[in-house]
Amino acid sequence: MQYNVMPVAAARNVGMIGMKTFGDGSMYGKRPMFSNSPSHVIRTIGSPSLPSDRLIHYSLTTPGIGTLIVGTGHIDEDSKNCQLGQNLIAAQIKPNGLSVSDRRAIENTTATIQDGKTNYFQLPHQHLTPPWELALRPHSAGGTRVVRVTWQTAYAGDEPISHYEISRDGQKIGRVNYRPQVDKTPLLFEDKTASARAHKYVVATVDAIGRRAEASA
Repeated sequence: MQYNVMPVAAARNVGMIGMKTFGDGSMYGKRPMFSNSPSHVIRTIGSPSLPSDRLIHYSLTTPGIGTLIVGTGHIDEDSKNCQLGQNLIAAQIKPNGLSVSDRRAIENTTATIQDGKTNYFQLPHQHLTPPWELALRPHSAGGTRVVRVTWQTAYAGDEPISHYEISRDGQKIGRVNYRPQVDKTPLLFEDKTASARAHKYVVATVDAIGRRAEASA
């Protein structure tokens, strides 16, 4: 979500609301399923290994989140035992209040809970994909042969996409930095040095840690 959907929403000036901060209680012992009974409500305030404020901090420091709907399983006059009070305290974090390493640590912790199945209300995780619908469109421009290489956006996995790398016949010829694709207009690279013979083009999606996923035409 944060590397695919959210950049597109931000590019189109669409606000985003976070919800199910505690995975509908599955982060703290509830079986991964939608709650339909009072007995499913988790009344404890976080856990020693994963305090509830860490999940609120993570959500509110995710770029684009403007509002957060946080679960509240227990109200108490003692602020230490009141989830609402603890939520309000945790929500005071600034947008840049967590470092990258802090966010990674929270991701690593939550990935071990319930065998990583706490996010049961979304589509399954997918890995980095190649570009979609890669196509070649040769044409002439001012007497020069130009090959227009077009594609639809790739999808990021657990790291953001950095850029697309374009190769012709095994040689790198260009790079297009990642940008959110906000409509159906394909992404474009123009090769102005190709000869008239047939060539093989490869467009590789490259993520922030250098992993690649390639499509060829």
